[in-house]
Amino acid sequence: MRPLSEGEKASSSLQWLTIALPLAVLAIVIGALVYVAGAGLS
Repeated sequence: MRPLSEGEKASSSLQWLTIALPLAVLAIVIGALVYVAGAGLS
């Protein structure tokens, strides 16, 4: 196993960001919707 070059590390973490960021946004949006729905119902 050869060590990763800096470019490969950056591209790998960028790939993670493009996956994790939309998921995080989605989770926040869903959480906000649930919160608003809960507040609206009570």
